[in-house]
Amino acid sequence: MADARAEIDTLRRRHSYPAAAELVRQQIAIEGDKPDLLKLHGRIELDRGQPAAALEIFQKWAALVPDDDAPLAWQVAALDCEDRCDEACDLGKEALVTFPDSVCVRVALARTLRW
Repeated sequence: MADARAEIDTLRRRHSYPAAAELVRQQIAIEGDKPDLLKLHGRIELDRGQPAAALEIFQKWAALVPDDDAPLAWQVAALDCEDRCDEACDLGKEALVTFPDSVCVRVALARTLRW
């Protein structure tokens, strides 16, 4: 399992997005929606210029781990990539209410605001 995840991430970092997407979908078919697989899948979609698909995946990830700030930060990034900056800012600010010490949400929000 860990080897598959490493291979998926290596393919993503090498910009082999179709191969990475196929492998992560295969792994999800085997294991189901696991948070780490959804994170990888969403990052692949975001990297390949599919922010709407990434947002949907990050939302699914967030539903699985409501006590984790990372999926919210990635949702902010996906919304920003879609030029939905007002929604990204609103989500980032809402996330900071729940996770006031979240560095990843603050970074995603700052990138959206272009600080």
